[in-house]
Amino acid sequence: MATEEQNRNLWTSPILGYPDLAKNFLFQTVFQFNSGTPLAALFGDIDTVAEMLMLRARSISAPQKKTELITTHYMGAKRNYPGRTNVDGQVSIKFDEFQDFNIAKIFYEWQNLIYNHAWPGAQASRSIAAGGAVGDFIALYTAQITITCYDSALRTKLPYSWKLYDCFPTDNGQIELNAEAGDKIAPSITFDYNTWELYYNNTRIG
Repeated sequence: MATEEQNRNLWTSPILGYPDLAKNFLFQTVFQFNSGTPLAALFGDIDTVAEMLMLRARSISAPQKKTELITTHYMGAKRNYPGRTNVDGQVSIKFDEFQDFNIAKIFYEWQNLIYNHAWPGAQASRSIAAGGAVGDFIALYTAQITITCYDSALRTKLPYSWKLYDCFPTDNGQIELNAEAGDKIAPSITFDYNTWELYYNNTRIG
């Protein structure tokens, strides 16, 4: 262990032996769909869809684990204890939309599997069944999302990754069109997830 004096000096501090800083732009967002499900049947080639979503994802936040507090008081002093811990949550992913509008199409159809708001004329003319999802919702209509990061040379995945379970879109993102602007279309899609885990070299931690 370095001495206090060594730690005050950049050239003698152990920080020189640390790896490169992790960069927040060297990442991939990987969707994993369960095979043999209505969701897989809708998308057809689920590997191609997963690759397309990965290539178009532009930003995402790592999942949170939040512990609520239980509070008591004694002799005028406040004391906090750990209460319920929540591992579910929501995450937003921003995607670039290309002129094929596949992002809009994918999440419109995915949300329609969960609840189809088809107007009566569409139901009659195209045999579209309105209403909600049926069966085992988590197994049939959700996906897993894995967030991985890369080293500075883009040659090696960093050993740690996050995996979110039972993900499904809850908000397809509001797209603003503006005749006075000059930017790209990049909707932020909100997903709900039930739980998540941290992995080290593809092995669960803890």
